[in-house]
Amino acid sequence: MQKIAAFFKFYTNFYQREQQLNALIKWRNGLLYLLLLSAYSAILPWWTAKANFTQFYSTQVSPILDQVPELYIENDKVTIEQDLEIKSLDNDNKTIIKLDKEIDLNSKVPIQITEDKLAILHTDFTQILPLETFTHLESTQSFFHKKEAREQIPLKEFLKSDSDFIRSVQIHQLFATMRSMFFTNIIQCAFLAGLFFFLHRRMVKAPFMNFFKISVLASLPFSLSLAVFLFYENTSFFSTLIPTALHFIFFFRSIPALIEFQNAKALK
Repeated sequence: MQKIAAFFKFYTNFYQREQQLNALIKWRNGLLYLLLLSAYSAILPWWTAKANFTQFYSTQVSPILDQVPELYIENDKVTIEQDLEIKSLDNDNKTIIKLDKEIDLNSKVPIQITEDKLAILHTDFTQILPLETFTHLESTQSFFHKKEAREQIPLKEFLKSDSDFIRSVQIHQLFATMRSMFFTNIIQCAFLAGLFFFLHRRMVKAPFMNFFKISVLASLPFSLSLAVFLFYENTSFFSTLIPTALHFIFFFRSIPALIEFQNAKALK
């Protein structure tokens, strides 16, 4: 019971002196904490990105799938006899699906198919997948449903909006968002720690890693507030200023604990 009480005391008194000292003493580098925080924070922006991609796919891609020729994936490749551009049904006449020998990243065509790859180039998600991905999905389905795997896999079947492939794309989106949040958090933490390290290294005689540890501990409001702004697709000046200001405030509050920690080490 005492351990449970100590656990709740530790996590409910967030950013108290005791927790700041524990972070300096027990953490090796805080990267695991930062990784978990990034994964948790990524849920909100991923949800918005997933909704945007789902809406785009259902309104722009699905209605024109009938125009895609009957292509079959065989030995992780498809045979494209001629280049083809399939345009939107809207008045903008924009190319939505393109079949070509090579992927053109500069063309901004959202769905591109080559003989061995499929590219999804969306504002919220960019992924270039080998066609063997479809083969693996087919093998997985055959395993679970105990049916014989097809040698020729209809590409159009996997491009439907309710297919397992589109669901796997959404999972790719989640991991891409987590990765983006993690690198954003680590760059922010390293920048703030480095700034204080160089400006105050004479006053606070501590190694950079200790500055980084308290910067990571103080990054919770930064990460969560940034995720909220991304969820609402707010890209204004305040979407960067407010999370950074919160991070600075909570980081600055940790400096006395860092000084106390360094003084205690010096006395030993």
